[in-house]
Amino acid sequence: MTMSLQYKATLEQAILEHLSEVKIDGNYKCEKCGKESKAKVSHEFVRLPKYMMFHIKRFDSIFNKIKGNMHYPPVVDMRTFTTKETDVKLLGNTKYDLFALTVHHGTINQGHYIAYVKRDGTWYQFNDEYFTVESEKTALSQQAYLLFYAQR
Repeated sequence: MTMSLQYKATLEQAILEHLSEVKIDGNYKCEKCGKESKAKVSHEFVRLPKYMMFHIKRFDSIFNKIKGNMHYPPVVDMRTFTTKETDVKLLGNTKYDLFALTVHHGTINQGHYIAYVKRDGTWYQFNDEYFTVESEKTALSQQAYLLFYAQR
């Protein structure tokens, strides 16, 4: 499952904004009762996938790249983003571990992608045909474009 998120200071803030209720301009007519009311849209989790990818929107126009470090944790508990009414049995394990991320260097017109991947507890940076061992601190301090989490 992929979620495209607006850039915020933290991944949690970005997810919460994505899941928040949004009012839609105009009226909505109910197909069942025929009444008109203001329309709203919201998202919620009913089931959780094995893998979650978060796409961080780092371009706010065709000319402007959003720079800055978003705090993203090594472990995300998706239970934080569910309602009290959500059936925990349907959700499955709600904890996800970060196992990879992609970083874009450059502008909207040109650039280069590198990846950080965690394998057997060690973080690696992949840059074309080269790779280096990196610390978790380094991996967690990147201006991530894509974040990949796996369900425990």
